[in-house]
Amino acid sequence: MIEEQATVTAVEDDYAWVQTQRSTACDSCSAQKGCGTSTLGKVIGRQYTQVRALNSSGAQVGDEVMVGLAEDMLLKSSLAVYLVPIALMLMGGVLGDYWSAGNSLYAALASGLGLAFGFVWIQWFSHKISHNERFQPVVLRVLVAARPEFKITITP
Repeated sequence: MIEEQATVTAVEDDYAWVQTQRSTACDSCSAQKGCGTSTLGKVIGRQYTQVRALNSSGAQVGDEVMVGLAEDMLLKSSLAVYLVPIALMLMGGVLGDYWSAGNSLYAALASGLGLAFGFVWIQWFSHKISHNERFQPVVLRVLVAARPEFKITITP
C-alpha cells in the first residue's frame, strides 16, 4: 500500500476530498546544488493536488489523514495509460506502412490515428476505473483531528 499524508478539504457521502502536497526526492538527494530539477522545483514552488478518496475512517473537514492506494492497482493503471497509446501508435504505423507499400506519409497518418485511438481509450478506461473501488484511494486513518470551531454567542 502506498501511503501519503493529506488534509481533508470536503466530505460528501462516503467520500472525502483530500489535498496532498506534491513532493520530490530532491530534499534527500546529495546533488541538490548542481541539479536542474531541484532548481526548477524551487522556482515553481509547492503545488497541491486534490483527490477524492473513500472515507472509511469517518474523517471530517480539516483532519490530517493518511491516504493509501494499492500498489498493484497503481501499477496496472499506470501501465495501461502509458503503454496502450504507444502500442496503438506503433501498430498503426506498422499497419500503415504495410498497407501503403512503404509510403511514409500514410504510415505517419496511421500512427497518428493509432495514437488518437489510444487517447480515446484512456478516456474510456479512466471513466471505467473511476467507479471501481479497487482503484480508489482510501482514507486509512485520521492522524490529527481538526480542532472544533467554537462560536460564542451573547444573548441579552
